[in-house]
Amino acid sequence: MTIYDRGFYYDPSGQIKNRYYSKNIPSAENPNGNNDKRWVNPDVDRLIDESELTFELSKRKEMYCQIGQAIVDEIPELYLYLFKDGYGFNNKLHGYELNTWGSMTWDVQNWWMEE
Repeated sequence: MTIYDRGFYYDPSGQIKNRYYSKNIPSAENPNGNNDKRWVNPDVDRLIDESELTFELSKRKEMYCQIGQAIVDEIPELYLYLFKDGYGFNNKLHGYELNTWGSMTWDVQNWWMEE
């Protein structure tokens, strides 16, 4: 089971390669591999490799769509629920602002406590 929280990536290649590339399956030789689903799809590996070799956005988009379709078709992971952050703060705390991409303390420098 995979629990996906959030992330902000300006380019999908890093996240896709980390999570779905067969060479990123964790092992004794590769303890930091992130393909913890152990999914192997040679066509997806080829598309990932090819997508990193072109700067043409239309070609890259088509390759990522093919990768996405393979993920939908083969279901290497199944999301059962979405984890939602829940924070509680004292009513005397001021200056806190929600931020989708930050951690709970991302703007702590702006906080202040009412006396």
